[in-house]
Amino acid sequence: MTAYNPINGHWAASNYDLCTTILRNEWGYDGIVMTDWWAKMNDVVEGGEESNQDTRDMVRSQNDVYMVVNNNGAEVNSNNDNTEESIKEGRLTIGELQRAAINICNFILSAPVIERELVDTDVAKHYDSVPNDQAKYEVFNIEKDNKVMFNSGAEATLEVEDEGEYTIIVNISFDKSNLSQSTVNVNANGTTMVVIQTNGTDGNWITQKLCKVKLDKGVYNLKLEEVLAGIKVKYIQFKKIPKKNK
Repeated sequence: MTAYNPINGHWAASNYDLCTTILRNEWGYDGIVMTDWWAKMNDVVEGGEESNQDTRDMVRSQNDVYMVVNNNGAEVNSNNDNTEESIKEGRLTIGELQRAAINICNFILSAPVIERELVDTDVAKHYDSVPNDQAKYEVFNIEKDNKVMFNSGAEATLEVEDEGEYTIIVNISFDKSNLSQSTVNVNANGTTMVVIQTNGTDGNWITQKLCKVKLDKGVYNLKLEEVLAGIKVKYIQFKKIPKKNK
């Protein structure tokens, strides 16, 4: 992890001499390098003004990973960084991005986690019908309603008529600044289905795409469990993933 501070006008997160000349070339380090949270960078050659959006010079210096972005934030460029713009302008090359990707992939392939068995994401056992103790909660049908709303509390009931894989999308708000973090577990029939984590949104409502889950036909009681208080959840949306033709 690189530091927050500049050295002779060159910020550590985009400092080529630190990340490549010394660390990799002189010391022989072959792992990944990541920034500290919301670090700032500046031009890898000229120095100058710093910005947490300057991922171009982070990559050029061979600092491989920017921390931290929202879940699936790269898909919408949630931090409005200059990576894609710099590729178009010719100020960052595909090869430099590939170099970072190679560092990351080599690390993952040599880490113990690669030995874990790959299994489908699943949830707890479903109910065949709405249990009596859940009848007081609003019922949402995944095929008809698409969204499970949490306007009246932290629990709701989800009915699934057709088993399949679904992408989970949430609409959330957190009144703190982006220096704060909060977490909520979404439990299905008592088992954690997905974890919602976010930095503060200054009270703005944002949409996050989370993981995929496999749901069997049946009924699921969804309950929000605060781990770190603060997140407000407006809805959870389930988007069915089309089956691939074999």
